[in-house]
Amino acid sequence: MESQAAAHLGVLDGDMVTYLIKEIPPGRDLFTREGMQLEAYCSAVGKMLLAHLPDSALDSYFSGGPLVPLTPRTMTDEARLREHLASVRGNGHAIDDQEIAEDLVCVAVPVRSAGGAVIAAISCSMTTPGFQLDRTVDLLREAGTMIEARL
Repeated sequence: MESQAAAHLGVLDGDMVTYLIKEIPPGRDLFTREGMQLEAYCSAVGKMLLAHLPDSALDSYFSGGPLVPLTPRTMTDEARLREHLASVRGNGHAIDDQEIAEDLVCVAVPVRSAGGAVIAAISCSMTTPGFQLDRTVDLLREAGTMIEARL
């Protein structure tokens, strides 16, 4: 893996993100595992998937209860998160900036079906020192294009 980061492919499963695939370079460790579920509102994969939900489905998601902060940086204000999701749709990538775990940054891009619908997202997760957003987004977009071509 060129980025030396943990990579995940995840889908929205109800209100949670389920990680279907995890790849991690030798010598690295991360608390995630295949089959694990995380809150969508504070993960990069989840934000990417939420950003592409129809408005009615997003309204239903937010009606499910309070958003609990996992770290001091977790976005829990619905209005702020909705604004953030709109920017995710616009720029084509989502970021979890230490929202699930302190000192962990994740960035995700969509994986689209042949019809253009966002059906999954892929992400890279790494510790904050050395994180390079632009390079990571470029690598993820390349990987996303390869996955889409195989679908």
